[in-house]
Amino acid sequence: MEKDPLKDGYEHAEYNVSGTPLVHQEESRLYTKSDEYLSAVTDMMCDGYYWAMVQSLNNDTSVEDELDATFTTELKITKGKEEEANWSLGAAFEGITVGIGGSKKTFSSSETTDSEEYSIKLPVPPRTTVYLYQKVYRFKTHQWFINYAWDTRNLVGGRGNYHETYVDGFVEIHSKDYASTEKELTGVGNTTANFTGDEIHSQGPRKFENCTEKCKNYLKDLGAHIPSS
Repeated sequence: MEKDPLKDGYEHAEYNVSGTPLVHQEESRLYTKSDEYLSAVTDMMCDGYYWAMVQSLNNDTSVEDELDATFTTELKITKGKEEEANWSLGAAFEGITVGIGGSKKTFSSSETTDSEEYSIKLPVPPRTTVYLYQKVYRFKTHQWFINYAWDTRNLVGGRGNYHETYVDGFVEIHSKDYASTEKELTGVGNTTANFTGDEIHSQGPRKFENCTEKCKNYLKDLGAHIPSS
């Protein structure tokens, strides 16, 4: 478990990022077959974060009490095609580092591809209420695809056009970061986000019908959006 290091990041219950900027790109191989492959490139746009209340304890006695709570880490797809089309999102987020609110956050396997329950005990002084919060990061995701074949690495386009084939999603990562306060968090604040890592490029688009048969069948089965002329 990681207590949030920012001293100015939990005055409010929610923090928004203006413009939902791109913070990371991650390429994941979907298949490899002899002299071709298909990759998914996930553009991760940060939408901010919020503090989800786990538990609170009001100690109205004259002796110290203890808040005993548990919370669970996981990645949730909150909108979009929730099954096959976004199956690889957890793997795309695992191990990446993003810059949000002036600090860097690296997502572990227990926050992305797996789920884990954490237990925490906090002292509650006399005549005090203590609130325990879990930090939940919000992302919009845009996946586009690269088909490597005939010695070129091309963006997968649409039917009869060069508009990219894609899958959009909305993700919440219920992290292992937590904060405890003696006042209930309310309201909305603003924060910043910046790009980390390297940009991913292709060698230009290829119309969907000109991609390999395996690529076309894979993306149709996946449920990707294929623009038509």
